[in-house]
Amino acid sequence: MRPIIYLSIIFFLSCISADDLSFEILAAAPSSYDHSTGGGQACEAVDSTVHGYSYSCGDRVSLFLILRTGSTYKGTASSVITLSLAADPSLTPRGVSNNCAGNGKDTSTLCQNAGAVQTSLPVQTGGGLTIQMTKVGPNTVAVIRCDFILDCTKLQKVDLCNALELVSWKIGNSGTPTGCSGVVAPFEGTANVLNCNDGNACTTDAVAGSSDSRYCSYTAKNCDDGSACTTDSCDTTTGKCSNVPISCDDGVACTTDSCDAKVGCKHTQQSCCDSNFCTLDSCDLKKGVLIPL
Repeated sequence: MRPIIYLSIIFFLSCISADDLSFEILAAAPSSYDHSTGGGQACEAVDSTVHGYSYSCGDRVSLFLILRTGSTYKGTASSVITLSLAADPSLTPRGVSNNCAGNGKDTSTLCQNAGAVQTSLPVQTGGGLTIQMTKVGPNTVAVIRCDFILDCTKLQKVDLCNALELVSWKIGNSGTPTGCSGVVAPFEGTANVLNCNDGNACTTDAVAGSSDSRYCSYTAKNCDDGSACTTDSCDTTTGKCSNVPISCDDGVACTTDSCDAKVGCKHTQQSCCDSNFCTLDSCDLKKGVLIPL
């Protein structure tokens, strides 16, 4: 059997029209940002592919949508550019931002006339993803960061699918959208996404290690109430702690049984002394009553 080889290709296909617009999608380098917040720089991206082995369930996956306009672009600063995209079902949109508005490397190496570009995620309808942009002029290179939460319950267990694809775009509120093809970020190795969910509500599941050597770490929930007089446990389904009082009954009627929160059970022997020197005092282990002899 021949080995299967997957090639990671940087897709750059312009949706060319009289409006002089083109688009590109790149994936943020996984080791360049905190996966709990999202981030990265498009100028540091290695390719457009999202590699599953670099991520774990619940991570933020950052992708860059790069828009370029030429000198003949007819839109104005008030024109609304609406982009329709298709995201993998496992990628839940969390936000979009202009990576050219800060002091990152993109601003100095890639962006052009894009510091004022505004982006937004309008109310989403249907199964697609809509992004809107304004204040885009001619001769612009804008880098839009798109952050997603990786939901493993919706992950497709396939070798290769699309993480994000540009379907169409239009300028203004009227007119027919311009369809696109090939502006896509592949999602490779979805089966390799690290899933640290052990199905136990009594553990805190976390990802440990470095970006190139990750593993799962599990920390048990502490249900200890600090009392030696309770049996402490955790329900693995609900994660709720239970602290059940222990029994200190020693089965001996001649002792007073009690519990000290610090040391646990205590058994104090009862006194059967009747202060009468003419009797022999003892205690029945079952009845615990005074038996004068």
